[in-house]
Amino acid sequence: MENRAKYNLPIDFNSDLLNKSIPLDTIGINELGWRFQDIKDVIEFFADKDYAILGGDIYIEREGRIQSTFDNWYLNRDNREWHDFVMKSKQKSIDYLQNYSERNKNNLESFIIVLVYESI
Repeated sequence: MENRAKYNLPIDFNSDLLNKSIPLDTIGINELGWRFQDIKDVIEFFADKDYAILGGDIYIEREGRIQSTFDNWYLNRDNREWHDFVMKSKQKSIDYLQNYSERNKNNLESFIIVLVYESI
């Protein structure tokens, strides 16, 4: 529960996903990230709970150090119904990460993805 509050996660955030998260405190960022193999489950969790993914940042871990790749995506809120926007945000996130993984398939285990999300 403590980590959920510290990182502003929903109180019912999936414990297995929380255990797979990577804290970015060591680089001065009060966020959690996830590896490529786990990020789709995180996106699914947020969408199922009606949270929109507003974007994300990609970091890389090299020689034990985490640093930004400066790669990211975002989605501006539009006038559609909230649930439709949530589904659009889910699909945009999955599409971006799928394309990113195809371009960087040799380094996927090194990447850490941080999501920005919102609910109404």
